[in-house]
Amino acid sequence: MTDVPRKGVNFAVAAWLSLLAVLYATLMPFDFGNQSVAQAWAHFTSLDVPQMRASARQQWVANILMFVPLGLFWTAWLSGYVRGFLGRCLVGLFVVLLALATTATVEFLQFWLPRREPSLLDMSGNFIGGVVGVLAWYGLSGPGLRWLATLRQGGLTALRRGLVIYGVAYVLFAWLPLDFIVSWQEWVGKLESNGWGLWRAPVSEDAGLRWWVLRSMIVVMTLPVGILVGWWMREYFAAVSGRRRFFLSVVAATMFGVWVEIGQFLTISGVAEGGSALFRALGVLLGIGLFVWCGYFSPDRLRHWARPVVMLSLIPYLALMVLLNLGGKGFVRGGESGWTGGRWRV
Repeated sequence: MTDVPRKGVNFAVAAWLSLLAVLYATLMPFDFGNQSVAQAWAHFTSLDVPQMRASARQQWVANILMFVPLGLFWTAWLSGYVRGFLGRCLVGLFVVLLALATTATVEFLQFWLPRREPSLLDMSGNFIGGVVGVLAWYGLSGPGLRWLATLRQGGLTALRRGLVIYGVAYVLFAWLPLDFIVSWQEWVGKLESNGWGLWRAPVSEDAGLRWWVLRSMIVVMTLPVGILVGWWMREYFAAVSGRRRFFLSVVAATMFGVWVEIGQFLTISGVAEGGSALFRALGVLLGIGLFVWCGYFSPDRLRHWARPVVMLSLIPYLALMVLLNLGGKGFVRGGESGWTGGRWRV
C-alpha cells in the first residue's frame, strides 16, 4: 500500500470517528422523550440568540474546540480526491455545510433529551469550530505533514520537534477552555474572586498531602519543556557558562511558570496560584539540568541504568497510590483531585 492511500484511509477513519465523537458528546445520555416533532420544531424555530455572558463563554469555546477535529479531518480526507483551487473550495464548502447540518441536527434532537437545551449560541460555536478546522487544514497541512514525516523518521530532529509539540500542547491544555477575559468588568470580577492566590487560591479544595502531590505532578509534566529550553540554550547561548548559564536557566524557568499562570489568571474559569507557578518553574529548571546531565552519558550507559531506575521508582509510586487511595479519601473528580475551578491543573 502506498503512502497516499494509507493516509487517505487514516484520514477517513479519523473523519468518521470525529463525527461519532460529536454525536456522542452532544446527545448523551440518549434518553429521548416522547414529545412530538411539531413541538420540537416550534421550539427550535423560536430560539433567540442569547447574550454572550461570561459564564456562557466557557461552553461556547468548548463547542468551538469540539467541532475543530470534524472540520480538520473531513477536509483532510476529502481534499485528497480533488485537485486545484476550485476543488479545495468545494471540499471546504461541503465540510462547512456538514458542520452546520450536524450542529443543527443535534441541537434539534436535544429537545427530546433531559437536561439538554437547544441553543443558537451552541450552534454558532459548533459552526465556527468546523470553519476553523477547514482553515487549519488548508493553512497548516503543508508544514504539518512535513513535521509528521520528520517525526516518523526519528532521530534528534524528530525528538526536538516532538518536544515543541508537547510544549505547545501543554500550554494550550493549561489554558483550556480558552475563555479569556475580554472586558474591564470581567477583569475586576477576577480580581475580586477566589480564583487566584499568591501561593494557593482560596477556591482550591486540595489541602495537605494532596496539594503537594498534585504540584509534584506539575514538576514531572514540565520536565520535557525544560529539556527543550536546555536544548535551545545550548544552541543559542553556547558561549555562556557557569553561573551565568545557571542564572539564565532560572530566569527562563521562572518566566515560563509565571507566563502559564498569567494565562490561567486571564481566563474566567482559570485558577492562578503562585505555588503552581513555582512548581512549573522548578520542573523546567530540572528539565534543563536533566538535559545537561544527559550530555555526560552515552546512550549505552543510559540504557544500562534505565531499567533499574524505573523499577525502583515503582516502589514509592505504589506506596503513594496506596496512601492516597486506601489510607485516605483518594482522588475524585470535582474538587477532590486535580480538577479545580472547572479545569484540570496541569
